[in-house]
Amino acid sequence: MKRLHPRDSLRENARWALATTWETNCVLTGALIGLQVVQGVLPAGQALATRGLINAAVVQVRARNAGLGPIVPWLLLTFLVTLAEGLCRLLQDFTSRRLEDDLNLELNGALLTHAAGLDVSFFEDPASEDLLYLARQSTARSLLRFVGSNLSLFSNLLQMVSLLAVLVTIEPMVLLLTPVALPYALFQWRLSETRHQLETSRATKRRWTQYFVSALTEASWVQEVKIFDLASLLIGKFRAIMTEFRDQDYGLLIRSVRAAMLFSSFATAALLMLFARVALRVLRGTSTLGDLAIFGVASGRLRSTLENQINAVAIIREEALNVSDLRQLLAAPTSIVAGAGTRALGQVRGEIDFDKVTFTYPGSTDPVLRDLSLTIRAGETLALVGQNGSGKSTLTKLIARFYDPTGGCVRLDGQDLRDLDPDELRSHLSFVFQHFGRYEATVADNIGYGDWRRLLGRNDLIGQIATEAGLDAVIRSLPDGVGSIIGRKFGRFDLSDGQWQRVAVARAFARLASIVILDEPSSNLDPIAERELASHFRMLVKGRTAIIISHRLSTVRIADRIAVIQHGRIVEIGAHDELLKNDGHYAHMYYDTSSLDRRARTVLSR
Repeated sequence: MKRLHPRDSLRENARWALATTWETNCVLTGALIGLQVVQGVLPAGQALATRGLINAAVVQVRARNAGLGPIVPWLLLTFLVTLAEGLCRLLQDFTSRRLEDDLNLELNGALLTHAAGLDVSFFEDPASEDLLYLARQSTARSLLRFVGSNLSLFSNLLQMVSLLAVLVTIEPMVLLLTPVALPYALFQWRLSETRHQLETSRATKRRWTQYFVSALTEASWVQEVKIFDLASLLIGKFRAIMTEFRDQDYGLLIRSVRAAMLFSSFATAALLMLFARVALRVLRGTSTLGDLAIFGVASGRLRSTLENQINAVAIIREEALNVSDLRQLLAAPTSIVAGAGTRALGQVRGEIDFDKVTFTYPGSTDPVLRDLSLTIRAGETLALVGQNGSGKSTLTKLIARFYDPTGGCVRLDGQDLRDLDPDELRSHLSFVFQHFGRYEATVADNIGYGDWRRLLGRNDLIGQIATEAGLDAVIRSLPDGVGSIIGRKFGRFDLSDGQWQRVAVARAFARLASIVILDEPSSNLDPIAERELASHFRMLVKGRTAIIISHRLSTVRIADRIAVIQHGRIVEIGAHDELLKNDGHYAHMYYDTSSLDRRARTVLSR
């Protein structure tokens, strides 16, 4: 993945950020630009109005005239300029907050939309987790800071030019002050890059701190943490990382404060010397008292503007790096796409054919599947058994096109999956994943999510599906039936692991899919619930192609055929009774498992 580094693309980042902000809300963006322009010239206007007011007052004093007539226009002008400056600040704050809200909505929506289209492999890569973390930190606030800092750069430049124009007429040597700021600007530029590089290097450790917080505060962890007294250990790990961050930040802060103090001291001393020159000319009568007053005010404002300009440059540098992280995620490509000659699936019978398939996960050199050939007949229930890591789940990921094979091909009803649109293909599939979703929602929604376009709001159909999946007793135990919110984050009721798994099974069968894949569908079920699932299974899969992955051989007996996978290859396939007669891999697994079950029952009976 190519990194969009701002060293090469600062201009592109600025253009993209401004274009994105403008497209989000052109009215607010235009208002923000206008306010920055107005604020850029107001300080000079305020200085000139103050100068005119003082000079007019001095003339009246010397003339011993107590009339306010000559002063009133300057008073009014000073009032209007000061009022305009205050109102502009308020309007800028209002505009920025409103624009940030709009950007939050649009950018987070764009991030989620793009993330939804990324490959499964992207989310299984730890490096992507760091990028996701960094990009989430670079949403609306970072983008708005970047745009705002660019606008502030322009506004501050207007202020500097207008203030210099006023001050040069009083003391031309003030021009020498501007180049003095260049070393400090260069320092802040480099420091901002150092700060971002440090924060980028922390991404993994930042995620570790979030992990420790979750382990200490989430209900699913708390019981085990208390039993094993892990709190002090995890808190110690958390504190070690945060202490490292604190010490690093302290070092950067000391460098920043030292440089700021040095620049501020030098600039203040230089301005004081120039102020003394103007004061001397006032005493000699070559300058007015208004010149002296306005030089003091405007020079102080110029020093402040210079510091703001330097800070804006540093923020632009730092936020450009953050915007680059955001752009990098939004530019992350997907490789699982519809082929050039994409064909519609039409009516799906559900025959799946693996033709000499080899697959190696990205970043690995050891194939998980090796030259595997297998045909799953339409309407057949096939069970996959084998040791952990043998390739069972990987095989089903290829069916869903979460990955494409690195060798050979997978066909559905004779069509290579790479020639099919992934979204259309998946609309004909349904899954019970080994790590199934436990949605914080009602029971009805948890089931209806399986085919939400058809089922949400149709509690009559959902109730029928729940009955077919054997969930009647679970639903009756809840106060609001299928309308009860389950999950501890937002609801008052939770389900056991086995009950959650039965909800996941019901969700999978809620979709009218031609192919159903169940990965360890009974892993959390007790023997009685497992038998109930088996009794409902034939009805649930009627007319569908079904694939079952399970280590519990009592579950796979309901399959028409059983395929044994070892080291990425099919080593045996056939019906349960047939495989037992062959006395091969499956028979040994079955009898070994049965022996373990008998021994376990004997131990438990004691």
